[in-house]
Amino acid sequence: MTFNVKRLLSSFFKDLFSIISPRRCYLCHGLSETCLCGNCISNMKIHRNSSSNFYSLFDFSKEMQRALYLLKYDHRKELGFELGKLIGKRILEYFNKEENIILVPIPIHKHKRYIRDYNQSEMIVKGIVEITGWKDGSMLVSRTVFTKSQTTMNKYQRKENVRSVFTVHELSEKKATYFIIDDVITTGATTLELKKNFEEKGIDKVGIISVASPHKDFEEL
Repeated sequence: MTFNVKRLLSSFFKDLFSIISPRRCYLCHGLSETCLCGNCISNMKIHRNSSSNFYSLFDFSKEMQRALYLLKYDHRKELGFELGKLIGKRILEYFNKEENIILVPIPIHKHKRYIRDYNQSEMIVKGIVEITGWKDGSMLVSRTVFTKSQTTMNKYQRKENVRSVFTVHELSEKKATYFIIDDVITTGATTLELKKNFEEKGIDKVGIISVASPHKDFEEL
């Protein structure tokens, strides 16, 4: 049995269990209408944003680290959708639904998608789109180079690790505002590399949105 088949079976049984058992919060395991209960959400510290180019919803707390770990490594893709909806509700305090905004998730290599079975950033985008109605730009960029995990790398190593790994396809809407979407911004190496690729395509308005970040401002990256 291949690793991917095990993943699919695991997903199937989790979906089956969710049908026959009351839904519970993924973090505290209390009864909840969604995969994140209101109490756990209220305990997450809202990130203070001071830049129009860089927006994060939450601080990178222990609770948020756990939520993102479940999203990326425990096949809890529903968390991405729910976190995206939370971003959508908050980001509308800064923008409106009528603006021409295109959301671009950080792409993952096809090999990593095969292993994980989904892209967590795409799930976040779907949640934001559900609330805002903005455009999903998932097809505008691809990751053409498979890279090593950046968990143990320093800032310089991460920057070198993602150099020239993305391909931005033909962009028909040059005047739109593009937001690159990721789960967490640490050194910013990946998102800044993709941002540079869009700017090289002649896009003037390129921002970054993440679920969480330990940084208070874009200029810290």
